[in-house]
Parts: sequence; C-alpha cells; structure tokens
Amino acid sequence: MGYVCATRCTAFTHDALEIHDHTGTILAIHSVCVDSPHQRQGIASAMLRKYLALVVAEEGNGVESLMLMAKQHLIRFYISCGFTCKGLSAIVHGQDPWFDLAADAVALRRVPFTVVDAFTDVPGTGNPAAVVILREESPLTADRDWMQLVAKEFNLSETVFVIPRGAGFTLYYFTPTTEIPLCGHATLAAAAVLYETGRAVRDGAIKFVTRSGLVLRAHPAGEGRVELDFPENEPRAVSGDRLRGMKEVLRRGLGLEEKDLLFVGASEEDIFVELTREGFLGLGEVDKKALCDSDVYERGVVVSTKGAAGREAPADFSSRFFAPKVGIDEDPACGSAHCVIAPYYHAKRTSGGAKPLVGWQNSPRGGELTCVVNGDGRVRLTGGAVAVSEGFLRV
Repeated sequence: MGYVCATRCTAFTHDALEIHDHTGTILAIHSVCVDSPHQRQGIASAMLRKYLALVVAEEGNGVESLMLMAKQHLIRFYISCGFTCKGLSAIVHGQDPWFDLAADAVALRRVPFTVVDAFTDVPGTGNPAAVVILREESPLTADRDWMQLVAKEFNLSETVFVIPRGAGFTLYYFTPTTEIPLCGHATLAAAAVLYETGRAVRDGAIKFVTRSGLVLRAHPAGEGRVELDFPENEPRAVSGDRLRGMKEVLRRGLGLEEKDLLFVGASEEDIFVELTREGFLGLGEVDKKALCDSDVYERGVVVSTKGAAGREAPADFSSRFFAPKVGIDEDPACGSAHCVIAPYYHAKRTSGGAKPLVGWQNSPRGGELTCVVNGDGRVRLTGGAVAVSEGFLRV
C-alpha cells in the first residue's frame, strides 16, 4: 500500500543524500509513497507519524533530527505530521523550489511535565499534581505501564496524562499505585497548564474526555483560577448491615464515636460523613489498614462538618478525605470529593439558591474550593492553580 524510506547523513545536502552514512545524526526522508488505489485515505500521514514515533522511541539510535524536502503545496501536510518548515532549501531539484522541513528527535524524546498546586493561590499548599503532556501520535499514549511508573516516580497524590484528541483532550489519572477514573484537582491542574502554555485558547472552554467516559469542561475564571464542570454525586442514606459496616470502618479507621456522627451515607464510591465540629477537629491518627480492609466502600472516606474548622477565614463547610485503598493516605484538596460534599450542604441550606458555597479542606496542606450546585445534576468547582516546577521526562 505504501512506504517511507530514508538514509542517514551528517549534513542535509545534495551530495550527502546520495549515500547512506550509518553514523549520521540526520535521518533524511527521501520518499513517502502510497499506491494510487489507496491514496487520500489518511495512509500517508498515518505511516509518517508512526515512522517518526518509532524513530524517536528507539533508544540509542543516534538520530538527532529527521529532515525532508517538499514542494510548497505539501508543507501543511508535513507540518501536520510533526515537522517544522525551515524555509527554502539550498538543494535544487528540477525547476520548482523545494522547502526543508525538520523534526527534532532530541526534543521529541523529552516529554514535558509541570507540577501544579491546585485549589490554592499559595505555593506549597493545596493539592499538587503532575501534568504530563503527550503528543497525539506518541506510542506512549497506549502504554499504561509507563504511565504508572511515572506516577510512582512523582509520588504525588495524582499524575495526569494529557493527550490531544480532535478539538479536546483525553485525560488519564494515576496515583502512585493505581489508575483511577476521575480526579478533580488533576483536571484543574491540566487545564491551568493548557491555558498557560497556549495549548488551549486562554479565554475559551476546554473539553476533556476521561477513562470513566465522562465528558468534563473547564473554563478560565480569572486571576489564575479555573472553573470545572463536574457531575454531582450526592450521598444517599444507607441502613442495615451496610450502615453498621460503615460505622465500624469509621470507628476502627478514624476513631469516631457514635455521638460524633450526624449523618452517614454513601456516594458511588465513598463513605460520606457529617460530623459534629468537635468530632471533626478531634480526628487523630488514621488506621490505614482498617480503612483498606473493609469491603463496604470502594475508594475513600469523606468526613465533613458545617462551617470553617481549622482556619479563621469563613467557609460553608470543612472536609478531609482519606483514600489509602487507592494509594492516597490523605488527599490535600479533592475536587471529586466536593462533588459529593457540595450537593449535601446545598440541600441542607434553607435559602441562597445557586449561591456559591465555600469549601475548606482541612488537610495539613489545606485547600479552598468554591462550589455551585445548580440543580441540573452538575457541580461547578472553582479554584486557583500555581505552577511550582516544570521540566522534561526522558523517554
């Protein structure tokens, strides 16, 4: 159906293209050909992108750049495959002018990352997430083992991998120990990086697709803040053996007594608890084994109380979130947990309509979220984001 062929050289010149120099650091592409019955089906771009990805992924091959010549009407095609136009070529071949295009293999072997403190305006607080940006054609987009290794190396509560897909982006979330379907603070961190680096229009919405199948949207909210549109996950009351099992988890895992419990319920994955203020502030050392051994819930335990607890600034509710089952002893500031908490406290208040609720996550790092529950099954979460480091992963 088609082929890509190339030779190696030390300089991109007419004479150098006549021979193959196996020590050359330039891989000069001579032809990208598709048999006529199969043309205009996307085969040429698929072949060239795959060829580029394979060359970049091959360790120790010594290739520093890939180069080719093209006539003017094909420049846009090669740019879409990952090449950059370097201008008019010095090589003369026939009467029409040719243009040099290049792909930097060294740069393509480096995967950019940014560590962002989410749901805060102050570095060193909020919830840190590593944001890793992958090229759409990179073979790493299908390598979950590599993603898990990277997340383990960062050892943050979440690492999110961002892959361009059409008009939006696909997100994959990993804790140091496992892949998870959804993470609020990592989504906010990803949006902040995309806006800051110009990969997304600064005043436009970003569409995200997640492994869970959920479609999320992010919007700029001014002054380094981002608004996320998430599905709400209002907790429901439980009874019988399940309620007794949950209370036992709370007693053994968090040291909570019956008198501290104002409400015990469940969201899709978590135990949700409203505590007295005294019970919330009295939380002591967590028994991670007791939390992990229970099968009455899947992900984590959300504890909350009305008002501000643990800080002087006002808040409508305060919370903490423990999820050792998925490798997070305590999440510093959890967006998805607030999709559970905000609908609960929104339903409890007697007035205010869709007035924003301020949530304070009273973890050692602390984090603040503004939550709006509109009654349409969605929760809008807004928070700040501060980039604290950036660099490259070596592939």
